[in-house]
Amino acid sequence: MNKGLVLDVINFGINNKLLFIFCESDKMEKIFLYPPKNKDILEDQYNRLDYAIIIEYEYHDKGKKIYYEIIEENHKIKKNLKKLILTSIICDLIKNSLQVDEKASFFYNNVVDYLKIIVEENDIEKNFMYSYIILFLFYLLSASGVFSLPDKDYYKKVSETHNLFYDIKNTNFIFSKSNLNIEKGYLKCTKDLIILYDFYLKNDFITRQNLQKLENTGIEKLNNLLFFLSNLFNLSYHRNRINSLSFINYIN
Repeated sequence: MNKGLVLDVINFGINNKLLFIFCESDKMEKIFLYPPKNKDILEDQYNRLDYAIIIEYEYHDKGKKIYYEIIEENHKIKKNLKKLILTSIICDLIKNSLQVDEKASFFYNNVVDYLKIIVEENDIEKNFMYSYIILFLFYLLSASGVFSLPDKDYYKKVSETHNLFYDIKNTNFIFSKSNLNIEKGYLKCTKDLIILYDFYLKNDFITRQNLQKLENTGIEKLNNLLFFLSNLFNLSYHRNRINSLSFINYIN
């Protein structure tokens, strides 16, 4: 049996479904499902298919038939608007960073563990929402090799007279007194990226403790950091716009 996290469910035709699944083999699969005939239990399960649930599935008749079972439905997510927004964004980020059957540079188990942190959280404050998205974005980008941050001593150059920029062409960071712009291939970075890098070096990266540390940095810094990382993600993957990030407007 295969096992995977449902990233998206698209309805088409007369109640047919197209599922995008991030599976245990760290690949994204796309499967087509058709409504079961005259089977009440199977029909109920079919109608409950949604993103952020975990299913087991296997192919029969040389891939012509697919048998599946819902393993985890994560009801707590669907009962909380903030959790719903967070899981929607995370699933969308994973989907937009992969092609079908492409091997991911990040891991299924890490993603599922991260979702479990969200599921078990009693209440999520506004700053915590930003922390979740920022840490996950940074995880995707750092795991993908989009950038590699220099040694921490390099950051001693950060001062009031210098800015930190990401060189899109050469995929590295530079410091400059000049105000380099995006037209010339530079993305201005918030200096608070150093905070993330520090977490990455000292801790198990995606943990509740790191979320709390990041939450305490203040909403303005989190806004700047999220803006930088979301732009960097868009530039790096450039396959789709990250439409789900617009849901951040509903955090307030």
